[in-house]
Amino acid sequence: MKRKDILFIGINFFPEPTGIGKYSGEMVEWLSKQGKEIEVITGFPYYPYWKLDKKYNWYKKEEVFGSKVKVHRCPLYVPQRPTGLNRIYQELSFFAFALPKVIFLSIKLKPKFIVCIAPPFHLGLLGYISKVLSGGKLFYHIQDLQIEAAKSLNMIKQEWLIRSLLRVEKFILSKSNFISSIHPNMISEIKSKTTLEVGLLPNWTNLQLLYPIVDKTRLREMYGFPLNKKIFLYSGSVGEKQGIELVFNFAKKFNNDDSILFIVAGNGPYHNQLKETIQKEGIKNIIARNLVPTSELNTWLNLADYHLIFQRNETSNYLFPSKLVSILSVGGICIAFVPDTNKMGKMLIDNEIGYVISEVDPIIIYQKLTKIIATDCSRIQINSREFAISNFNKEKILENWVNQTLLT
Repeated sequence: MKRKDILFIGINFFPEPTGIGKYSGEMVEWLSKQGKEIEVITGFPYYPYWKLDKKYNWYKKEEVFGSKVKVHRCPLYVPQRPTGLNRIYQELSFFAFALPKVIFLSIKLKPKFIVCIAPPFHLGLLGYISKVLSGGKLFYHIQDLQIEAAKSLNMIKQEWLIRSLLRVEKFILSKSNFISSIHPNMISEIKSKTTLEVGLLPNWTNLQLLYPIVDKTRLREMYGFPLNKKIFLYSGSVGEKQGIELVFNFAKKFNNDDSILFIVAGNGPYHNQLKETIQKEGIKNIIARNLVPTSELNTWLNLADYHLIFQRNETSNYLFPSKLVSILSVGGICIAFVPDTNKMGKMLIDNEIGYVISEVDPIIIYQKLTKIIATDCSRIQINSREFAISNFNKEKILENWVNQTLLT
């Protein structure tokens, strides 16, 4: 039997519209168009809604992106309200159900390459098992530094457990043939744990689907938003690591300003809590919306005057918000609430593609936002689009990755 080209392992995958699943799906689709035959071991789609479709209740095999991609979906526990503990249960449940699939397919298909996506970081153990059984090369791609982020958010408090997890991670890194991550500051962290070269594989954008639209009047009318307001938009997952609760504090300062509107569009376990807080606090200028379908993303992002990104100080070196890539692609004006030491913030400032607010005092934030509103930001809009073209072009990124890793 001919060896399969790639065995792809990851808990999140197509058709999840955001986060890791979005990028994993697009990666596999792109590879399949290059003629690769791929088998995917993944979980049931659940993100960012944290709900399971009723059609998934046991192992299920599907074909996506044509006949070259076969998907093996494995059961997993999905908590309605994720916490540190029950997310561990979730990830362990997927590991347990995926393990027999990994063993069976590795022996049967003998894949030449195993591509493993973290988090969960310990899926790298599945990749290593597949490598041993198949003789293939292991590619370990890190989207989030999960252990450090969990520690910084106090999701894991036991030092002995953190040390144990880091040892497991170090073992996975030592058994990988290729390691990559999405941002230079994350790569610096990973390099402290391994002697292997760590490549850059940033999250990308589709420049043909996400682009600037000059006439915002039509877009505002489509969604029923006033034409005379400055709109600040947050669009993405609503969860613990985003830190978007800060918006409540400074939005109150604009509560009597009829020219300002804040929109928080997202899904996730804390979305209902967000709506309750808006009502309880009596904040008149915040609207909570669900995420729009992917087909509407370009018009949705273009209707905003400013785009908000929040990142907790504790996790700023371990995570990179992929939503920034989409914002830059539409020539959006990004305002990032990150600490002074944050390298994403430094990137925004050095390249003149956005603003950084490191303070948490609502009065100072109010003053800085007021100053931004009064500033001509047209140069930032031009720079943002050009930066996206130069740095986040999907075709160039994936072509470079394949060439650098010899995945040919």
